[in-house]
Amino acid sequence: MKTTMIIKAILVAIAIFGASQSYAASGNDKEYFTNEIMNGDQLESKVVYHMENGLSPYMKYDYGYDDDSRITSVTVCIWDSRKDAWTNSHIITYSYAADKIVMEQATWNPRHKAFDKDVKHYEFDMIPENMPFAYTSR
Repeated sequence: MKTTMIIKAILVAIAIFGASQSYAASGNDKEYFTNEIMNGDQLESKVVYHMENGLSPYMKYDYGYDDDSRITSVTVCIWDSRKDAWTNSHIITYSYAADKIVMEQATWNPRHKAFDKDVKHYEFDMIPENMPFAYTSR
């Protein structure tokens, strides 16, 4: 039960973060559609398409999990129409302790072909019911 509540809290945080990033990166005048790829009951990948001269790929989210079915990473890719391929944008990693969840975001550096050091760091303190109640960032 506790694991389920943690996963739900993280998924809500991811959804809010992803929606805000998508909305900020683009105008709100486009229609968006998603295709979710499931592996059992876990979301493995989500592809976002938009209507621009037909249905076009826009963003892709790839999810990683630990042995307790908790999300450990979300890799975000953006469609590069010139290369006709997905290009890494950033990665969000999650680590868990008894009383907190740590979320870190690193940006893709194409010159180094790797994710840079963490550029954003968030810590979510958990109350005994495993619900986040406060966060700090650096």
